[in-house]
Amino acid sequence: MSSILPGSTTQRGELAEAMIAAKLIRMGAGVFTPAYGHDHPFDMIAHWDGFLSRIQVKAARDGDGGSILINGQGVVDRAGGKQYPAITTADCDVIVGYNPESDLAYVIRPVGKTRYQLRRTPPRNNQIIGIMYEADFRFVSLEQIKPLAKA
Repeated sequence: MSSILPGSTTQRGELAEAMIAAKLIRMGAGVFTPAYGHDHPFDMIAHWDGFLSRIQVKAARDGDGGSILINGQGVVDRAGGKQYPAITTADCDVIVGYNPESDLAYVIRPVGKTRYQLRRTPPRNNQIIGIMYEADFRFVSLEQIKPLAKA
């Protein structure tokens, strides 16, 4: 399947960020982005009803077998060509993946994985443990991005 996203990684990321910011605003949140630099562990902060949520936005893409793939790695050091380690809750409260093919967004709590695979259909081998179904992660409410209480 061909992508409707612009060509470069930067362009795809910027489109995803714009679409998620617009979605947050439509849901009633204020959106704040870092004024300087692109090397922060999150792309934006959403504010609503006294809550602040640090959000890392990723451009999701269609994968093999009807899955949706979302990168779980952090900021890219463009000068050094280095990809930073997997995103954790120390970096952000949620990862929001935007899939332009379906115009849907998905909310994932970061658990240190380098890639998240959301399935539209059950796997052929009938595996049930560890399967993430895309319908369970669709971004439909600000409740989904609410920061978890710190232990």
